[in-house]
Amino acid sequence: MSGGPVIVPTTISREEFDRRMEEARLSKKEGKPKEFDLDAKLADLGIPEVVIKVMRSEGFDEGRISPLVKAWVEGYGGKGTSSLWISGGSGVGKSTTAAWAVQEIVKASENPLSLVNGCKFVTVSDLVHGTWMGSGLYGEGNKWRLIEPLTTCPLVVLDDLGSCVRQGREECAVVREVVDKRWGNMLPVIFTTQYGLEEYCDSLVRAGADIHDTTSMARRILASLGDYIGVDDGLVRQHFVPIHQ
Repeated sequence: MSGGPVIVPTTISREEFDRRMEEARLSKKEGKPKEFDLDAKLADLGIPEVVIKVMRSEGFDEGRISPLVKAWVEGYGGKGTSSLWISGGSGVGKSTTAAWAVQEIVKASENPLSLVNGCKFVTVSDLVHGTWMGSGLYGEGNKWRLIEPLTTCPLVVLDDLGSCVRQGREECAVVREVVDKRWGNMLPVIFTTQYGLEEYCDSLVRAGADIHDTTSMARRILASLGDYIGVDDGLVRQHFVPIHQ
C-alpha cells in the first residue's frame, strides 16, 4: 500500500458548481470590465430621469450650484456629516442640486458602487402615500415598511418636503419617523422644500399635525444641521441653503 497522501473525494451542490464555473468563465473573459454606469445607478436609487437629463444637458452650469452645497459635498464624510436643507421656489433647481450633490459624493467615493447602492432619493409625497396606503393594504403592522430602509442607509434625499402638506398629520408622522431615526444614528439627510423650517412646521400644524410632534421634528432637524448634540446657529446657517432664480 502506498504511503502517499490520502485524497478524500468531496461533493458540492449544483448551485456551487455553477457558481464556480461562472467565476472561472469571467476570470478568463478578455477585454475591460464593464464600466460603472453612473446614470443608471442614479436612476436606480430614485433620482427622476428628467433630473439626470438636466444634469447631462449642455445648458447645465455647475457654476450655479451654491457654494454652500459644494462645501457640504467636499466635507461629506458619511456618518456624522451634518444634514443639508435646500429651499427655494418651484423650478429653481432644488431637486437637481440635491441630485448633483449625491452624484459628486458617489464619484469621489473609493467604492462608488457600494455607496450608490446605499443611497436613497425619495419624493415625500410618494413616501406619504405609500406608507399610509400600505397601512390599508397590508395592515397597520406594515405601515412603516417603506420607512425602515431610509433609517439606516448612508444618505437620504427627502425631496419636496411639504408636497403633502394638506395631509399635515400624515406627512409629519412619516418625515418625523425618518428624521428621528436618522438623527439617532447620526446619518445625514438632504432636504429639498419650498419652505423654511418654521414655515413648514406651521403649515403642517394648520393642516392637522400635532404641534408637539412638529416641534420635536424641527429640533431633530436643527440638531442634524448642526452637530447632532445641540443647535449650533453657525452650522445651521451654513447648512441651510436658499436657492433663488
